Amino acid sequence: MWRDFQLVFNWLPIAAVLKDAIFFVHGGLSPELRTLGQIRAIQRPIDVPDRGLLPDLLWSIPDEQAEQWVEQDRGGTTLAFGPKVVKKFLEENNLQSMVCSNSVLENGFELFADGKLVTIFSSLDHCNFGNHAAVVTIDENLQHEIWSIKNADPNPPMPQRM
Repeated sequence: MWRDFQLVFNWLPIAAVLKDAIFFVHGGLSPELRTLGQIRAIQRPIDVPDRGLLPDLLWSIPDEQAEQWVEQDRGGTTLAFGPKVVKKFLEENNLQSMVCSNSVLENGFELFADGKLVTIFSSLDHCNFGNHAAVVTIDENLQHEIWSIKNADPNPPMPQRM
């Protein structure tokens, strides 16, 4: 059964764009990524290579300390990117913001690059880390609401409008 799940992942979408404005991706950006057409051109199914565009899209992470691109310090096989990278990518692709999900976060979410990137982590208490989970909703006007949910919280907080 594990192998079957892995085969399904080879077919799943790599990224998505909502209303030509918000870019969604599991990990983050890549120094190889210039246009969204490069993502569309990736043939599916595909096994993820060790380095390059695809693993960066799946596993790269934002890092406030990074000026541009740096090796991840958490043992990954890909990179971390700074706020300037996010802003440049969004500007060059006529996008407003992006959402990613590849980082365990204490409160379940984090804003990055002056709010241009939102990281949402929806796995509650991941590997006994004690983290909250988060969910983002986006309305027809592209307004975000983020729900941060504490483990076994009988009264989860109201969403925060961005």
